[in-house]
Amino acid sequence: AKVAALTAGDKYQREIREEQEQRKREEDDKHRRKMSFQNRLALFQS
Repeated sequence: AKVAALTAGDKYQREIREEQEQRKREEDDKHRRKMSFQNRLALFQS
């Protein structure tokens, strides 16, 4: 029972970590899009 609980805990931790990494990637992606948008805007205005 202890081993099963351990693997379940590991699985849970791994899912949380994957979710956090995915969220971080989405944030980075959003940031990149925003930056490129601002760059285009700056080119447009100059």
